[in-house]
Amino acid sequence: MALWAFPFLLNLQIYSTWVHYIEFGTLTGKVQSEDIIAFEALDKAGQTVSNETLRGKVTVLDFWFIGCGPCWKKFPELQKVYEEYSTHPDFELYALNRPMSSDSPDQAFTSIEKKSYSFPVLKGSQKIMDDFDIYVYPTIIVLDRDGKKVFMGEIEDARAVIDDLLAN
Repeated sequence: MALWAFPFLLNLQIYSTWVHYIEFGTLTGKVQSEDIIAFEALDKAGQTVSNETLRGKVTVLDFWFIGCGPCWKKFPELQKVYEEYSTHPDFELYALNRPMSSDSPDQAFTSIEKKSYSFPVLKGSQKIMDDFDIYVYPTIIVLDRDGKKVFMGEIEDARAVIDDLLAN
């Protein structure tokens, strides 16, 4: 009976829904609009990007680190999302890197460039990861125009949320 039930549950996507709940704390990725999380991260030019500079924009933050295999597997989809929405004046997307002690200073930027991805990268910190409750990589966070977290999950599930926010 158990051998029959497990494949049946996989077909119903119950397993993936359960894993999503375990990893991100929601079944759908949508989270109740939370307070604004203050953060600052540096881009390749050394300029600061913060919640204040992103105010008024629908913002996608992809949390990743260099040694994360699943992160690299999701980057082609992240690139597609970036290309699809990057011309919209109210949209921003950043791959927010968690530097590791073994990383060279600019490795987050150069490793993305070597793979010919064009989405912008920010160098984050452990504090940013903690403030956003990031414990699973990759994790996508979508911030509304007020800077409130409205989605936490995977890039494939974020498109509908992005579309809704940009339509309003």
